[in-house]
Amino acid sequence: MNTEKLNILVVNSAREWIGEAARCLYLTQLLNANGHNALLVARNGFPLHDHARAAGVTVETLHMTGKFTGILDLADVIKLATLIAKRRIDVVHTHRGKDHWLGAAAVRLFPRSKRPRLIRTRHVVMPVRQHALNRWFYKKATDTIIAVSEASRASFGLLLERMKPPHIIYAGIDGNAFSPEKRDNGLRASLGVKDSELLVGLIGRLQNIKGQDVFINTAKQVLHKYPHTRFLLCGREAIYTKERYEQLARSLNISDSVIVLNYQDEIAPLIASLDIGVIASLGSEGSSRIAFEYMASGVPMVATRVGCLPEILNDGENGLLVAPGDVGELADAIKQLIDFPELRTKFRDTNRILAVERYSLDRFLRQTLQVYTEKM
Repeated sequence: MNTEKLNILVVNSAREWIGEAARCLYLTQLLNANGHNALLVARNGFPLHDHARAAGVTVETLHMTGKFTGILDLADVIKLATLIAKRRIDVVHTHRGKDHWLGAAAVRLFPRSKRPRLIRTRHVVMPVRQHALNRWFYKKATDTIIAVSEASRASFGLLLERMKPPHIIYAGIDGNAFSPEKRDNGLRASLGVKDSELLVGLIGRLQNIKGQDVFINTAKQVLHKYPHTRFLLCGREAIYTKERYEQLARSLNISDSVIVLNYQDEIAPLIASLDIGVIASLGSEGSSRIAFEYMASGVPMVATRVGCLPEILNDGENGLLVAPGDVGELADAIKQLIDFPELRTKFRDTNRILAVERYSLDRFLRQTLQVYTEKM
């Protein structure tokens, strides 16, 4: 394999604009910016495809239907194999179950001496099914596996005893795009937030797993003691609409203190303008893009003990951790940060350093390239 300049397919079949889709886009951009030839392959007509085109990134499309379908899957395998041959691909890097299976089929159309490496990044914490086909698939059909966190790695369960241990590569964050310098007092004023008020926010797509209901019920408790605090929800409408959360705030008689926004294209200034960032997720969080964005933006954080969050936040050192779904515990943690501004300053400064030094894009790219070029 040419270790100086690699030809890579980054393949992701995500149907939503979620953290792993964003990771694939910036991975492709980083690889190309550093002298490699990376081509993004996405699902036709879905958000990753659209975001890539908007960013000026060349993208090929496949059907990558949710279920296995003979004709469309065969067409996808043939197109992948054609791209591999035409672009002399060294690495096929897949990110979800469907594109992983398609990639495995495509690379096996080539003789072993000309077969590109098949890499899989697993982004989720849902347990891998422990059947014989998966044992073969992960042990024999895949060259290397990347997990986005220890929690994601643990999802392989007993398969870990039968396969090469996955590499753990945490997401990277652009410390220039997300920075304390993005804080915008004019934006805060436009939201009706006064200089004397603290703004507590939860950023995440609008669905139950992200804990928005818990957040709004927590706001009710915090406001009893701190009536001049403001609470903000912002996210792309997924399972629910913003009107649902506005109605919940009205039912609790706190609508004057709760701001609900749809997804914002320019999210960095909004994040940096928070005084406290909350992750109230009830589960999942194999990786957490918003956690890294809070960190880089210098926003002190309260998060639930789910997924990767206890791996990147040490309770009391660079954030506060609470049980998922526990309104009282989340309220107490927010009150603690309101009561002790020096604790907010400590978390802000510590997390900014971690974002720049431990979770940089340079580190993310370097570790990924090491996986691409490691000896078998």
